[in-house]
Order: sequence, then structure tokens, then C-alpha cells
Amino acid sequence: LIGGSPFQLPSDYRIGSSYILFVGATWLTVISTLTTGKMCLPTQLI
Repeated sequence: LIGGSPFQLPSDYRIGSSYILFVGATWLTVISTLTTGKMCLPTQLI
């Protein structure tokens, strides 16, 4: 059990899931921007 107490799992899971969603959305934005840049300007980014 996390922290030795099962009652702390819901709050920790909620914080962890929101943090993962935030990081995932940030990486998705960066990757999509880079992909669009490579598609529009293939010769300048190689």
C-alpha cells in the first residue's frame, strides 16, 4: 500500500492522474508541433 494507508490512495491517484494528463498533453503538443513543422518544412529541419 502507498504510504501504508489505503485511505490515501484516492487523493494520490487523483493528483497522479491529473499530473500524467498534464505532462501527456504537453508532450503531445510539442510532438504534434514538431511533426507539423517537419511536414511543412522538410528540407530546413533535416
